[in-house]
Amino acid sequence: MIVACLTHAGLARAGPHNAGLWGGVDPTTGEPVLVDGPYKTRAAADTSARSLNGVEFAERGGAYVASATLKSHLGAVVHQVATCLDRAGAGGSGSGNSLSF
Repeated sequence: MIVACLTHAGLARAGPHNAGLWGGVDPTTGEPVLVDGPYKTRAAADTSARSLNGVEFAERGGAYVASATLKSHLGAVVHQVATCLDRAGAGGSGSGNSLSF
């Protein structure tokens, strides 16, 4: 489901990076968008996303946080990934929960 959300947002090379971290690359700029989690609670994910404000674009999507550097100008893509994760009910392992776009 996380890879599907990254791909749906138009990111290339979407996939897992390591335990708890996924990412994709904007095909135009080459800048990464990352997703980390799951956090134990959505409130914990909110706290993590807020801690990145001013340094990165960051937004909670379910129990995950999507982010990109401010210099990337990918705030809209981060929002799209987070919205997709939230709609998919992303509160678990990053798999399951089928999506339809």
